[in-house]
Amino acid sequence: MSKSKKQLRKEATLLVNRIRRNLQHANECKQPLSSSLSAFTSIQVNLQRGEGGKDESASSATSTAMKNDARNLEIEFSKSPLPDNLLNSCLNLFQENMSEMYKKSSWGLNMKEKEDELTHENARYLLVVDGENKDDKGRGLLLAFAHFRFEVDDDDQPTQEVLYLYEIQISQLGQRNGIGKRLMQIMEIM
Repeated sequence: MSKSKKQLRKEATLLVNRIRRNLQHANECKQPLSSSLSAFTSIQVNLQRGEGGKDESASSATSTAMKNDARNLEIEFSKSPLPDNLLNSCLNLFQENMSEMYKKSSWGLNMKEKEDELTHENARYLLVVDGENKDDKGRGLLLAFAHFRFEVDDDDQPTQEVLYLYEIQISQLGQRNGIGKRLMQIMEIM
């Protein structure tokens, strides 16, 4: 038995209202990392550092004596707007990892556009900050971040809400430690 136009409109309206309600709740949520996720929000890594304590990239590992520096890192949730120091750290990490590739691409590197994207009102973040490894102003070093938003699966005909990953960036010091995998696992659970 086929549904009448009235029934189809009613179902579509209910679907759109459910999606709006769920997206509104997700975007208003201040702390989606519930205590049930606490096992996932801590990760143990071995950061490779030069003998003098200086961070070393993997490429220089053969020429410098290296030591592993075991750390327990916490993964924190944040929403836009980020404090200026964290926003700048995210932009710097993006630029370190991606600037050469963007410059070679047809769209080029536009840091103002990237800043606008990162400061969108619905931007959400998972941040991995090393509290033991401080920058020159005494702030913890950003090792990685994931930028995501809660959106609909299709702007024209939405059928469900989704977590849309805009990007994930991991510093050279934090790479090859399972940080990216852990960030992806958390977002899959959300």
